[in-house]
Amino acid sequence: MNAGKSLAKPRRSFLRRWSRWIFALLLLTTGILGVPWWNERPLREAEGLLAADPKACLKLVETYLKSDPRNSRAIALKARALVTLGDAAGAIRLIDQVGAATPEEMHAYAKACLILVRWTTALGILEHHVSLAPDDPDLLHELSACSAKLGRYERAVEAAAMFAETPGNQARGYTLIGMLERDRGNNQKCCDAWEKVLKSQPEAVEL
Repeated sequence: MNAGKSLAKPRRSFLRRWSRWIFALLLLTTGILGVPWWNERPLREAEGLLAADPKACLKLVETYLKSDPRNSRAIALKARALVTLGDAAGAIRLIDQVGAATPEEMHAYAKACLILVRWTTALGILEHHVSLAPDDPDLLHELSACSAKLGRYERAVEAAAMFAETPGNQARGYTLIGMLERDRGNNQKCCDAWEKVLKSQPEAVEL
């Protein structure tokens, strides 16, 4: 009986030591992961403002960059804000500096290229993104327009047709198809597309 107790004591002592080490390791890991997450709170706030108030987003990011000027996430977010505000050249300079690590950053790069009439560069990025998100109406609309600028009307019409199938975009999609078919001289297909527009929106509201 005494022998069993003497064996149990070292075992409990061993478990206590290991539990302390595991707890300490968990605290260290939490600190390592938690500090950057806490420090980047302003960036999460700025990203939340990007769509509704890009100027406020840009102001927050620029303030953050004063304390951490090499933060790649902050630089990329600043580039996205600049694209939204129309400064495509400034956005491309920043993305070229840090790269595009997320789909949102790559899309911003493509938008900047569209603004700067860099159709070929934009097309490659948009094609890649449409393959990943084939139901994204913004990507499809941009892909259609970019393809048309490069004279690739088959692809432009195809993307426009996919755009027309996304919720709420039927009339806009067929309007775009009609314009593309008109531009390449297919008058009957143009009329067919615009007839579908008038069936869905007889007053052509919001077109």
